[in-house]
Order: sequence, then C-alpha cells, then structure tokens
Amino acid sequence: MNRTQGLQGCPLTADEWDIERAMATLSFDLDWTEAEGVNGPELAATWASLRIRAGSSTVTLALDERASTVRERLFVSLYPLAEWRRRKPALPCLIGLSIS
Repeated sequence: MNRTQGLQGCPLTADEWDIERAMATLSFDLDWTEAEGVNGPELAATWASLRIRAGSSTVTLALDERASTVRERLFVSLYPLAEWRRRKPALPCLIGLSIS
C-alpha cells in the first residue's frame, strides 16, 4: 500500500491524504455563555456558543425558525466534546485541532 506522511506525521494512504488536508483546518470557535435552565452542573459549567469550521466552510449551520434566519453557532454544552476528546488520545494525530 502506498503511504505518505500526513500533516501531523501520521502515515496515510493516498486516498486519505485529501481528507487529512481538509480536517487539518478544522477549528472550534467558542464563547462561554450562561446556561439558564440547564440541568447538570457539568453541562452548565461547559455551556457555550460553538461554531465549527472546516477550512472556510461553517459546519454548524442551524435554522433559527423563530428569527427566520440561519445561525453559524450552536448553543451547547462542550462537556460531551471534552469527554469524546479525552477518550480519543490519538485524535491530534489525525486532526489538527485549533480552538480559539
């Protein structure tokens, strides 16, 4: 199998290279917000406005029916994301995460 070195030094097949390049630009933009009415202290403590981008494209588009608009940000707890990241220690090898 033909393998090349990825952006993070992980060996990738030629087919995986384009996915690697796209995912290397994945970014998480967050603003901490108050979590009114959210149950669970861990959820409330990690409540934020989150926008995820892959390159120049926003991944987290949401239809706001009340305002009749499309938002780029979701209001969510980041606790599940932190737990997922904790359980996937090899993740930075595949994806260059930047959090701003």
